[in-house]
Formats: sequence, C-alpha cells, structure tokens
Amino acid sequence: MTDMSSGNCVPEEVKDVLKKAGTGVVADALAMIGVQGGVEGIHPVRGFEDVKLVGPACTIRFGPPLPDTPKLTAYDVIERLPPGGILVIDAKGSPNHHYAGDNVGSYSKQRGLTGVVIFGAGRDVAGWREAGMPLYCTGLATKDKPANMRITGCQVPIEIGGVTVKPEDVIVGDEDGVVVIPREKLEAAIEKVYVMLGVEADMQQAIRRGASGAEIAAIIARKKPQAP
Repeated sequence: MTDMSSGNCVPEEVKDVLKKAGTGVVADALAMIGVQGGVEGIHPVRGFEDVKLVGPACTIRFGPPLPDTPKLTAYDVIERLPPGGILVIDAKGSPNHHYAGDNVGSYSKQRGLTGVVIFGAGRDVAGWREAGMPLYCTGLATKDKPANMRITGCQVPIEIGGVTVKPEDVIVGDEDGVVVIPREKLEAAIEKVYVMLGVEADMQQAIRRGASGAEIAAIIARKKPQAP
C-alpha cells in the first residue's frame, strides 16, 4: 500500500480565506483560471450545514476488486493517514448503499481527520453529530454496500461528482456543497479568491444603493472566467 504517513497541510491563513469566501466564491475564482471545481450531488448531512470545511484530501476508491487486491477496511486506511486531512471516498455515487457509518466517523475524528466526504451514501447521522465529525455525502441509506465493492485504492486520484480529486488537493465545503481546488492551482486560486471577494463586496454595495443593471453588469464582468 502507498506510504501515507507524510503530512499534508493547508496554511491556516489560507484556510481562513477559503472559509470566509465559501464554496460559491471559490468556484467562481476557479472558473477565472479555467478550472471547474464544483462537485455535483454532495451536501452536508443534517447538523453540519453551518460547518466550514477546508483541508487537504485523503482519498479512498471503492470498486470491484482484482484477484491481487489486498483486503483493506476503511480503518486500515484511516490509521495511516496524516492528521488534518479530509477523507474523500469514491463510492461511485451510489445513492442506495452506505459506505461509511458513525464508527468510521468517530475513528476518523480520533485519528485527527477533520471531515469525511462520500461520493455515495452514508448512515448513522446522529452518531456523526455526536462525534462532531462533519459528513458530506450524496444521501443516506440503510443498505450496506454490495459484496463486490471493496477498497481498491487509497491516496490515489479519484473522481467524485464530475471532478478529479488527487491526494492533497484542497477540499472546501459548506452548506451549498463541495468544491475541489487542485493543489498545483492553489496559489492562483487564492489570488482570484481575493478578486472575487472584492467583486462580491462591490456587488452588495451596488445593490444596496440601487445601482442600475448596467452598473451591476460591469461589476460582474470583472470575474472574466476562462474556458476550461
């Protein structure tokens, strides 16, 4: 299995900026540099709508195993992950089968992770709330995952909701959903986040003073999104 003991962190000042910005501003900032980071279909479960989630991705991929696929549990993987990360599970978007319950959430919390994102369903919402472990997923399900679905990769590139996630890419989550910032684009994205925060502030001021549609359109034009 891949060595996962090395640390991965996002500077606190960067976390603060991304939390202040929120997923909408971050998604717009990424569009300005030609990146589509908005994840489809994933939202926080009840009780975590007000959580601002920011951190580096630690990935798990589920799928049909090959003959030489090692038998790993989520606990085996979590035990070896560096603290401070967000566990991102590629469960192929399955809405009818759960891939992590509250025990996975509690163990993740104990090992120093800060959130869990599942492209698929979870369960045991009350237990996640009790553990204080933010859970984002496509829905909730009481039915266990199919017997032919096992962990086939960890700390590898995965795809969730139409977005590729690599280990150490930056996950941003809030009540609107999840956005992924490619690690190699983080500096450029932060620069555009500051631009977008200025645009948003000017938009709000313009609306409050009853600006014309043309004035508002001129402010919006400052976003200048690039084609992916």
